[in-house]
Amino acid sequence: MFKSTLTDPGLHAMAVNAIMLSIVVNLADRGVTMTQTPLEILSDRITNAHTRIQQEHADINPVVGVNRQMRASGIPADAITIDCLRTNRRILIILHDHAPDLVRYQFGQRNTDPEVDFEAMKMHKVSEQQLYEWMVQTFS
Repeated sequence: MFKSTLTDPGLHAMAVNAIMLSIVVNLADRGVTMTQTPLEILSDRITNAHTRIQQEHADINPVVGVNRQMRASGIPADAITIDCLRTNRRILIILHDHAPDLVRYQFGQRNTDPEVDFEAMKMHKVSEQQLYEWMVQTFS
């Protein structure tokens, strides 16, 4: 068990991350793969796109949220919202457990209910670049 003697929380977090990365690399070297859920994969891509947006389009400043209310209501799905408070626009993304290779999405307003119909795209096509472009086009 790893016990940190670091008193700075930031340094402690960096040390833990370094250890976890070392474990993942070591497992990968041994042929063991660690799989991520579609929500984790898409969250990583959104995080990277969000970082680019903040660097290149400070006026947009999107707010990202993960909503598990569908799952709590018995629907095997998660929702991700990407909101722009300035324009009141929203990108709504739904990830269904029964179709993990599909991303359903819709562009709309924050203060209105979503439409019934969603567009769909294969998970591998919803790249960091695609998410970045959606945010720039929807929120600019």
